Amino acid sequence: MKNEKFGCFICQLRKEKSMSQQELADLIPIGREAISKWERGKTIPDYDSMIKLSEIFNLSASSCCVKPNSFILFLMFFPKFL
Repeated sequence: MKNEKFGCFICQLRKEKSMSQQELADLIPIGREAISKWERGKTIPDYDSMIKLSEIFNLSASSCCVKPNSFILFLMFFPKFL
């Protein structure tokens, strides 16, 4: 269930930026299939991909004032970023 919630979170952030899975994959860079697996909750991103996701979606300590729910959800799944 945790992976599925995170996958929905990634999908929501991607759609808010009007990005396709391929466009997001190109920015990381990884294969589009990996994005699909994340969004379906089949796998989760590795540490390096999480760093790139945080940069792409502006999920940092300073963003918690602007998007607190997104930042809290991000940290729920990856507390090592604290």
